[in-house]
Amino acid sequence: RSVRHLNAYLDALQVNTVAVRQNALADTMHSSILGLPYRALIATETQNAREGQAVRTQLQEFTKKFYSHLDEIEALSLQPNIREALSAVRPDVKEYLAKADELIRLALSGQRQQALAGIPQFASTFEKLETNLDQLENLIAEEAERTKTQGATVLTSVRFTSVVTFLLTMLFASLLSWNISRV
Repeated sequence: RSVRHLNAYLDALQVNTVAVRQNALADTMHSSILGLPYRALIATETQNAREGQAVRTQLQEFTKKFYSHLDEIEALSLQPNIREALSAVRPDVKEYLAKADELIRLALSGQRQQALAGIPQFASTFEKLETNLDQLENLIAEEAERTKTQGATVLTSVRFTSVVTFLLTMLFASLLSWNISRV
């Protein structure tokens, strides 16, 4: 029984570790995308086509990675409240990425004023997504802490079981030895 509990704890620990890591990486993509429309505006202002292409490429890469990190979290055995929070984040991610793409396209096509006019809404989608990603992060952290607390109990139980098993084995060996020496 203790081994089963220990295995369950180790599995939960692995799930939590992956969830925390993937959530942090998704948040990194969220922050990395924030600067791309501004870089696109500067690339157009300075007539730097190479920088403009780099911005487009980075948006594609960051978008792919963002979704990949969220997919990794979704593939885990998670508590229902974490799944719900993750589902709630996805539409905000889609909106944020669409707005970033729109601003970059406007900036790189020379529509500076339209791109600048879209910045406040883009900042608003960033903040909304930031709030929801923070909520997801908090739920994942709470689950990790709960698993850690449960793990301490499991480890104490496993240690106790090991000590009792050892003592019983020693008692049996002593009794066996005593019986053999009597013969």
